Amino acid sequence: MAVGGVTVGRLFVARSRPLRPVERILWILVLGAGFYCAGFLLRPLYGCSKGRATPTWGLYSMAIACVCTAVFHLLVDVAPARRWAAPLVHVGRNSLLAYLLHELLYPLIPLLGLDLPDSGLPGVTRTLAAATALAAATGLAAHHRLLRLRL
Repeated sequence: MAVGGVTVGRLFVARSRPLRPVERILWILVLGAGFYCAGFLLRPLYGCSKGRATPTWGLYSMAIACVCTAVFHLLVDVAPARRWAAPLVHVGRNSLLAYLLHELLYPLIPLLGLDLPDSGLPGVTRTLAAATALAAATGLAAHHRLLRLRL
């Protein structure tokens, strides 16, 4: 997965022949399709399980990451309207904080007596609520940093 990320990341660094945004997005999608096809071919051999860290799961994850990267590159870097992504800048600058807060959030749920479902639409809703809370906390931390306050 790391090599896949490095491969996609190389499309964004200066090269002898710079890529146009359309070419970059096309290459990212081609790589994503290749990862998906490789995962599809390996699924009969290994199955697909995150818990068992199967190659299929890794390849499918890389394919999804490629599609997300292409879409966000198109929306944030290529499209003229970028203001909607401004709150995400703070999360990107403090990704370690968001990761650590996530590890603290889920043990707090049972302590607060909340019984939240893990699957279906309620599970998706719970995940979106947690992601929003983490983004807000990370943005608040960034705001305090701008005020020269430290956590």
